Amino acid sequence: MKREQWSSNLGFLLAAAGSAIGLGNLWKFPYIAGSNGGAVFLMLYLVLLILLGTPLLLAEMAVGRATRLNAIDACRAIHPRWGFVGAAGVVGAFVILSYYSVIGGWVLKYLFAYMQHSRLGDADAYYTGFVTRPLEPVLWHLLFAACCCGIVAFGVSKGIERISKIFLPVLLLTLIAIGGYALTLPGASQGLRFLFLPDFSQIHSFSDFASILVRAMGQVFFSLSIGMGTLITYGSYLDRKANLQKNAVLIPLFDLVIALLAGIAILPCVFSFGLEPSAGSGLLFRSLPYVFDHMEADGLPSAFSPWCFWQQSPLPFPCWKALQPFSSTIFTGTGLLPPGSPPWALPSSVWQTPCPWASGTALHSSACPCLI
Repeated sequence: MKREQWSSNLGFLLAAAGSAIGLGNLWKFPYIAGSNGGAVFLMLYLVLLILLGTPLLLAEMAVGRATRLNAIDACRAIHPRWGFVGAAGVVGAFVILSYYSVIGGWVLKYLFAYMQHSRLGDADAYYTGFVTRPLEPVLWHLLFAACCCGIVAFGVSKGIERISKIFLPVLLLTLIAIGGYALTLPGASQGLRFLFLPDFSQIHSFSDFASILVRAMGQVFFSLSIGMGTLITYGSYLDRKANLQKNAVLIPLFDLVIALLAGIAILPCVFSFGLEPSAGSGLLFRSLPYVFDHMEADGLPSAFSPWCFWQQSPLPFPCWKALQPFSSTIFTGTGLLPPGSPPWALPSSVWQTPCPWASGTALHSSACPCLI
């Protein structure tokens, strides 16, 4: 049976970047940087990303493409006794997944919470109340795991590649929007100084420096998915004509850009709202709700506005079918759109109409596409 391949090098880049970026940069980078001196950590991270991360990334992709095998068999192909190296990487990936999927469940929880309410109230109390519940975090964890399994079940090109082509650009635009707004907050400059201006006075001994160095190295391995067999497996589906050197430069570059955008989006908010940059793993979930609240107070759409046009209703979101690009034919058939028009050309009255299950009022089908 012919081995499946990425449909394009761009698809591979986005999928590999998605694996490399992920929660490692969005969730972990801001709080790890905040706990380890900010700019000092960033400086060491950048050096290690270039000197350590990029060569190892290239090596793993090369091994995968050369052997066309999974991580365990690829290491065994190099030397019959080296299969345990690939096995150790796979075990490490499962260990990371054991808490990575938990954080992913938290993200889903907050996403659905913002679909239901424009504000979450006190961010600290909301976060603490959620993570200390015995059952709810587990259910969101399982839902996140089920979503991942569903994507993987569609295969490389129709599953992982297709979803990466959608969510990576959305992630980039969302971070740019949040980061741009965060820079307008009072005290944002203090967060930028913390992130970009090294303060070596905080390093009192060699052990302090070594501790930050080790954490920066761990973040490089974690954020690039090095040593987990992921890039060997992704490389095994790569076309032999693909430029590995170029990919090995672009993926860490994407990783660095997203890390910096995440830091710019989070750390200015932390200083603006009087939070602690060393608040730990909950930093993302404690800081962004403040940003969303201020965005709404300033009359700006929330960060989820591409999907949720906030309405004064118990469940403030519009008709989901109105947001699906492939539903143009539905709107055309009902006379809401001229033939060939995209969904975003719908009249503003349609976009602003709440769904009946959101407002509890009966709407005519011509005004609400989800009733069609």
